[in-house]
Amino acid sequence: MIIVLVFVLGFVPLSLGMTALASFLVYAVYTVPIILFDNITNWQIFINNNIFLLSFAFGGFAWRYYNNRLLLNKLSLEYDLEKSRNELRLYSERLEELVNERTRELKKSETMLKSLFEKANDTIILTDPEGRITNVNSKVKEQYGYEKEELIGQNILVLEKEQDNRLFLERYHRLLNGESLVYETTHVAKDGSPVHVDVSASAVTLEDGRVVQFIVRNITEKKRLQAQLLHAQRMESLGTLTGGIAHDFNNLLTSIVGYTDLILAEDSIPIELIPKMRIIETSARKATQIVNKLLNFAKRGKELEIVPFNVNDVIHEALDLAHRRFRADITLELKLKQNLPIIKGDVALMEQCTLNLILNAIDAMPEGGTLEIETELVNIDSNFDKPVGPDLKEGPYIRVTFRDTGIGIPSDKIDRIFDPFFTTKGPDKGTGLGLAMVYGIIKEHGGYINVESELGKGTTFEIYLPASQMVMPGLKPTLDSLRTTGRILVIDDEVPVLEFFKNTLLQEGMNVVVFNDPYAAYEYFKENKHLVELIISDIMMPNIDGKKLITGFRDISRNIKIIAMSGIKEAFADIEADGYLFKPIKREFILEEIKKVMSSPDRSC
Repeated sequence: MIIVLVFVLGFVPLSLGMTALASFLVYAVYTVPIILFDNITNWQIFINNNIFLLSFAFGGFAWRYYNNRLLLNKLSLEYDLEKSRNELRLYSERLEELVNERTRELKKSETMLKSLFEKANDTIILTDPEGRITNVNSKVKEQYGYEKEELIGQNILVLEKEQDNRLFLERYHRLLNGESLVYETTHVAKDGSPVHVDVSASAVTLEDGRVVQFIVRNITEKKRLQAQLLHAQRMESLGTLTGGIAHDFNNLLTSIVGYTDLILAEDSIPIELIPKMRIIETSARKATQIVNKLLNFAKRGKELEIVPFNVNDVIHEALDLAHRRFRADITLELKLKQNLPIIKGDVALMEQCTLNLILNAIDAMPEGGTLEIETELVNIDSNFDKPVGPDLKEGPYIRVTFRDTGIGIPSDKIDRIFDPFFTTKGPDKGTGLGLAMVYGIIKEHGGYINVESELGKGTTFEIYLPASQMVMPGLKPTLDSLRTTGRILVIDDEVPVLEFFKNTLLQEGMNVVVFNDPYAAYEYFKENKHLVELIISDIMMPNIDGKKLITGFRDISRNIKIIAMSGIKEAFADIEADGYLFKPIKREFILEEIKKVMSSPDRSC
């Protein structure tokens, strides 16, 4: 019974001490009553039984202790194993999360780089050390017309002009040696057209080898605007030079035309001299027309007679004037938009421009062809797709297009066609002033003219004129009778001009005194202001400013009447005069202006 209890106690989940105490109590319950109440007859058996019980108990305790140690070791091992598993799982989860995070970052970075590569405003080209294209972005189609697949695998020399290959190879060698280069060059698009580009290039080393990167920016439009600006500056310089020359010619022509008028007005002139004088007069008039064209080009001609007009009417008028020049082998096509806004400008000059372009088109089609004239309303802004001048203001414009199918203009001459005295026609077939005059007049009207041409296919001129809804009625002065009683003081640095004025005014019975020295004239007027009723003065003379001279005369006498005279219209700006004479001057114009000024009321003090 005791053995069974001790055995059972071995399975009870008690600590080793509690198990020993419980076993001792069981043993005491068995032994103590025997010792106290029983008569032990055989101590040998009693001792053997106790030894057996104690041995069995100690054996059980040893087994229990050993079994506990095994169980603890096992549980400790399982705990450590489970802990390691948990740590490994946590580490694995963290590692997986880190990998996912790095993957996301890598994917994000890859997406960003790909987006930057594909969406870049410039073409990006990657090549291997041998010059073979390994990758390009989508901008290449817009810039060159190639699909990506067409360029990948080809040598980058496919984009270079043949004459630039040697220079490019030298640059490529420098790139492979570690230099970074920025340069301008001209590439060739798929259709063969030139593409002016700005290139930034460098070589980089990657895991799979070296790559040369080209960042290519299209500067074709920038080059075009630079060329336009340089052309405008050159034309401005030519205009300044031309205006000065024309001014000098005007002084000479004033004398020639004036003295011709004086001679023809003489009653005693031999009859046989009259035809010869007429020839001189006609030649002088033609020379005057050439000078006027030069002045129109230089924007120094007469003041524009600004009136509102319809551009279609001007085209019809010019066609009426040119109809005899149209041959049977030339077809005229008119595409004139109706109800166009009016244009504010000088009708006569615009008709002259239109006629000149029509006649040039006819001359450019010696074997026949088609002349197309088109008008339309366009709005010029930052999105306008046609080439226009960089100084052209945004807004509505009337575009007049003259398109012929003639012989065309050589590319090496097209930049010079607006230069004075430059012509593509043969000898004695043109003065070279027609297009120069057109250019000057269009610029004077705040417009722009553009030309495109291809040999053997024809030429297109496009004129842009500001559209306007304003009406500016003109005013004409009423001339009264002549009432000169005092002296007329004439001042000019050219003696022949003074002689012409002197003879013209003396023939009309006027009292005239002339000076070629403005300072002497000033002193004379200062001493004789009560005798002088009218001053006619050139305002472009050496060593003195015309405005200061007139101001000086006004300081002496506020009421003195003054007629300003010049061959350049800009000279009249800010000049407070009572009348104006534009050289070369005909005799009747002088007398008419004197009548108008002398009939005007006096200035108030």
